[in-house]
Amino acid sequence: MEYGGTGKSKGNKKSEIVRYIFKNDNASKTELTKALGLSMPTILQNTKELIEQGFLVEVGEYKSTGGRRAKSLAVNGRMGYSVGLDVTPTHISYVLLDLAGTVLRHGRTKRAFENSNNYYQALIDDVERFLEASRVDRELILGIGVALPGNINAEDKILIKSHALDLEGINLKTVDGFIPYPVFFENDANAAMIAERESIGADAIYLFLGSTVGSALKADNIVHRGKNRKAGEVGHVILVPGGRPCYCGKNGCVDSYCSVQALEKESGMPLDEFMCLVEKKDPSVMKIWDAYLDYLAITISNLRMIHDTELILGGDMGEYLENYMMELGARIREYNKFDSDSRYLKISRYKKESAAIGVALHFVYECFDNIY
Repeated sequence: MEYGGTGKSKGNKKSEIVRYIFKNDNASKTELTKALGLSMPTILQNTKELIEQGFLVEVGEYKSTGGRRAKSLAVNGRMGYSVGLDVTPTHISYVLLDLAGTVLRHGRTKRAFENSNNYYQALIDDVERFLEASRVDRELILGIGVALPGNINAEDKILIKSHALDLEGINLKTVDGFIPYPVFFENDANAAMIAERESIGADAIYLFLGSTVGSALKADNIVHRGKNRKAGEVGHVILVPGGRPCYCGKNGCVDSYCSVQALEKESGMPLDEFMCLVEKKDPSVMKIWDAYLDYLAITISNLRMIHDTELILGGDMGEYLENYMMELGARIREYNKFDSDSRYLKISRYKKESAAIGVALHFVYECFDNIY
């Protein structure tokens, strides 16, 4: 599957126009002709039809360099809405996006996962309450994306394996029956990568530091899933031989040292409380934090050595790492003598709910691909 869509947009001028404007927030018709290599008559005709269809709106004017001011065009967010869910072993996150990609609302519910009808019914009840509070027209809901930790066949809706949720060979179509909207399922790290959209290069790694650890690899704008859809399982690479037990059944996995759950277990407190004490340099937590940064630096160094591309840090921990990038970068350089700096390392553009945002964007891109 192509990164950020189905691939139907290629050759579809209207879709290409809307996608370009979506990526850049707004654009003039002159800018569109230059960026897309289309003639002005083609741009004029297609943007006219897109405005009439309701997908584009005029939002302002560019500064004039002489003559009439060029009108700026933007995607009309009110044309549709998409919901994203990030299902973890301990909680569910929700986001509501409009067609312009704006996050209108987000929330989180503590709910321990269980593979039962009661859980799935509770999940959709939570979604309905979330939508009720959002006050959007249900007829304009494009669909609900669900991000899960594990190997997923998104096309056939099969959860191949999830150590985190203790599931294997689950037909996710059975979950569809609880959700009265179109549904799309995706691995959480892959979804978080999609949330970055075109703000990163064609090649990148997304290191997802949430309740569990995962990663996604994007090459030539394609999310690489591997021959058996197991690519990106960096959380279960051995970091410390014979180390802490991991829920996957092995010992010493990256997940056992770099996940939020591992850090909370080690510190005995929620992540926000722990990081608050780190900010204050409280001696009671600094040894744990020092070890965490070291384990993370080794993991990042190994990924960089293998893939030699930019690397994005996200998930719940990504929100806090921004203030520690210099320290983290210095540690990484101690383990990687092939890079003189760590400018390839970046923080996710979304500080919260990146996986939920990414999986919700599936329906936004799908809508763009089907504009004619």
